Amino acid sequence: MTSTAINLLGMPLEPITVIELLEHIETCLSHGQGGWVVTANLDILRHFLSDDRARIAYLAADLRVADGMPLVWASRLRGQALPERVAGSSLCEPRRELFARRRCRTVLLGGNECTA
Repeated sequence: MTSTAINLLGMPLEPITVIELLEHIETCLSHGQGGWVVTANLDILRHFLSDDRARIAYLAADLRVADGMPLVWASRLRGQALPERVAGSSLCEPRRELFARRRCRTVLLGGNECTA
């Protein structure tokens, strides 16, 4: 992405919309590139601040967006407003359709041991 990340307590978040994220993913696919997107919420911020391994993993992601509205609200209070919440759940259907059209594979990582 060419945008400038917004930092909340040192945690960078890209100021993009759901549509912009999907366009970015499609552009990457067009160039034969994969990537790793983190949809951050307050729990991820908590881990980012308190766990060195979580912070290193978070910063290694290709793109980081705000999944939680409290992060969007905090960005507004700081005067560097994120344009909207980019919820991972709202990306499931459009991503699935995009990947099916392009015959791409995807990996979803996270959740509890017994969660599908």
